[in-house]
Amino acid sequence: MGMLRWILGLTLRDRKRNDDIRRILGVACITDKVREARLRWYGHVQRRKEGDCVKRILHANVGGQRSRRRQRKRWIDVVKHNMEDLQLNVEDAKNRAEWRRRTRVADPYLRDPQPEGERELNITAAAIVKQRVSDGIRYVVTVCVLILVSHFVKCSLIAAVYRSF
Repeated sequence: MGMLRWILGLTLRDRKRNDDIRRILGVACITDKVREARLRWYGHVQRRKEGDCVKRILHANVGGQRSRRRQRKRWIDVVKHNMEDLQLNVEDAKNRAEWRRRTRVADPYLRDPQPEGERELNITAAAIVKQRVSDGIRYVVTVCVLILVSHFVKCSLIAAVYRSF
């Protein structure tokens, strides 16, 4: 979030909500992107052949008892919880196009069109980003030139001192 705030020229003292900043820049929440990647992999494994080793490992049961205290989260438990949130089931994974459409909820550009005022905010944010990037490039080029000049001057001084001996 620090980088997104920097792009917009905001600080924590400006008291802007993270959701508002992500909405203005058109950036998805990282937890949604992680969930999307997890479900994408799960769908990929479900579409594989029945005898495939990855699919066998995914559905394998480890013998023994689990601890009596609070259970650690397993990957498959998190996937099932994510599927419940999005109202998906295992059979939905067989249809790749439908699975992809229903699991790709984290891409802001795939959502409904933006209202007019929000579109203007995004255009303004894009202009700010462009200006910040060009300022950053200008700064880096200036620093590089200064380093090269100081190196050249240093080399010239060393050569002059060497010639004097």
